[in-house]
Amino acid sequence: MADGGSDKPGESRGALGPIATKVLYEDERVRIWDQLIEPGETTGPHHHALPYALVTVEGAPLDVIPVEGFPMMHGSETLSVDLPDRTASVLEAGSYEDARNTGDRPYRAILVEFKQAAQADA
Repeated sequence: MADGGSDKPGESRGALGPIATKVLYEDERVRIWDQLIEPGETTGPHHHALPYALVTVEGAPLDVIPVEGFPMMHGSETLSVDLPDRTASVLEAGSYEDARNTGDRPYRAILVEFKQAAQADA
């Protein structure tokens, strides 16, 4: 990878981990993740190396925390968000972050990472 990352899904350089809990499906165009963050728990520091869709199934308030020494697209301060149930967003690649569930119920989402688009037939 150009950013010095590993070949493992969702991982990048250093001690950064996966972007979500478990890969549900993967092919040459997408990687689909299950995401579960229990109250008080975090995802662990990770890098969003690909653009992705975030589909929040069960929302909760989250703190999106910068990872020291890495750029974060949302600034250098912790960003507090309250993600409602049944919402979707498409986010750009590039952020290094950790997410903590600050609520009293689990946060559950599906993440769809978009890999390089397939080349059109000649």
